[in-house]
Amino acid sequence: MNQDLLDNLKPIMLPDSVGFWPLAWGWWLLFLLVIVVLLGTTGFFVQRYKKMANYRLIKKNLDDIKSNWSSQSNYQQLAEILNLWIRESYFLLGYKENITGQLDQWQSFLSNHHDWFKTAEAQDFLLACYRPVKHDNPENWLKISDELLKGMKS
Repeated sequence: MNQDLLDNLKPIMLPDSVGFWPLAWGWWLLFLLVIVVLLGTTGFFVQRYKKMANYRLIKKNLDDIKSNWSSQSNYQQLAEILNLWIRESYFLLGYKENITGQLDQWQSFLSNHHDWFKTAEAQDFLLACYRPVKHDNPENWLKISDELLKGMKS
């Protein structure tokens, strides 16, 4: 009789295996978070690269000025070139409204951005476009230009 009962039993059926698809909602949130972080990071670095493009151009212009200047050159001419470089640099950095206008506005703007512009040498340097240069120290002007460049980067 036990044999008859065992013959009537059907084999045990295993349940279907759990697949990877469709994903639970937590995985979708994780993927969404990863995509948002990647897009944000990419956007940040693209924006920074574009912002630094002007700085790279300003640095290249200063390097060209340094390589083309020799110690026998006219100090007046160097002062004019560096003054123009400063104006172009701040124009590229987006300070367009401070570049045009009165000389005293320009000087106060520069004094707010760098302490060197508060010195007498800086005033002579800025006025070199309009009158003869008093200080014959162009090497110092080139060093100051490097400091200005570092200040523009921040």
